[in-house]
Amino acid sequence: MPSPGRTSRRRGGGSKSHRLIVEQLARSGHECHVLTPDEFPERSVPAADLSPSGVAHGTLGKVRLWRALDTESLAHTLRRVVADVNPDRVLIPNDDHHWTIIRAALESAPGRVVCIVHTLQQLPFGPQAYRTDVDATDLLARCAGIICVSRAAQDYLRQVGIPSTTIYPNVYEGLTGLEPNKAGRAAMFVTPSPYKGIDIVLAMAERLPYIDFVGVRGWATAEDDEQRISQARNVELIEPDPDFSRLLRMARVVLMPSLWEETFGYTCVEAMLHGIPVIASDVGGLREAKLGVPYVLPVNRITGYRDSGLAWRPYAHVPAQDIEPWVSTLAALWEDADLHAAVAEQSYAAANSFVGGLGIGQIVAYLRDLPDNPDPIRQ
Repeated sequence: MPSPGRTSRRRGGGSKSHRLIVEQLARSGHECHVLTPDEFPERSVPAADLSPSGVAHGTLGKVRLWRALDTESLAHTLRRVVADVNPDRVLIPNDDHHWTIIRAALESAPGRVVCIVHTLQQLPFGPQAYRTDVDATDLLARCAGIICVSRAAQDYLRQVGIPSTTIYPNVYEGLTGLEPNKAGRAAMFVTPSPYKGIDIVLAMAERLPYIDFVGVRGWATAEDDEQRISQARNVELIEPDPDFSRLLRMARVVLMPSLWEETFGYTCVEAMLHGIPVIASDVGGLREAKLGVPYVLPVNRITGYRDSGLAWRPYAHVPAQDIEPWVSTLAALWEDADLHAAVAEQSYAAANSFVGGLGIGQIVAYLRDLPDNPDPIRQ
């Protein structure tokens, strides 16, 4: 599974999901190889020599690692790794900003490329795209298969006639059956930024000064977001933790007022697994991630993007928001202990039921049953 690389920024839920899919495939007995521009992890074991085609490699547990010298050389290195390994399937995340990696995969492993769609904004078409690209859309259509992590993403691809399959990845290992969290004292939000509704959160904090708000710095949090938070008396910004459960112990309610089309909402389900009520916006896959439990609130979505010089974080055109539903909903959950307990119990039950039905077997079956097709676009 090649990774476009994010050495210049923090990783988001998509990166975590890619890693867990590979680890789960490896544990289930499949030979897995990962190509990355990042330094090998400290726990890995580098090989003493290069591969036959001259690529640095090593192992991390049951996963074989391959390293490109930098992000720009990923596509060239991918061709060499495919020649060395001759994989049955090549899994590509859709956050390949210039679609050079997927092009290299299609050329070196025709009929074997599967794209995993985690980020609607990184797709090269449609109203949510950072930028549109007809040629890149054609590349996506050439894939032997496409896995979407939500029905919302599958519906989005269906608009341009590209078939795909929804498979919810299990990114929640070890999180079922936990003791519900009842000690939280803050309203928590993740990745403060225009994408994730920082305007709504800061307005709520001003209207509800008796509530402490905690933001977890994330991949899109910029200096101006940090400055705005520092000026709010009841809002604190904290650093992320690889073990998100440790941070969730602080949360009485989790806020997800996203203004862009979330592809799913891993944070939503994870909070609910801890018995924490989540207030989410009605965008993209967040309604799915709420699993039928209150609350899903309206927002005015981002209307477009413009270049910022960073392909992964363009400027967003953010419309004005009606914060009244957000203020009243949070206030009710905060002040009514019985209401909070009821929503917490519903959240816990729904999330545990949902995650109990997930497993790597769905992805294994999908990859196994894909027809061998030398190049779908030429049929």
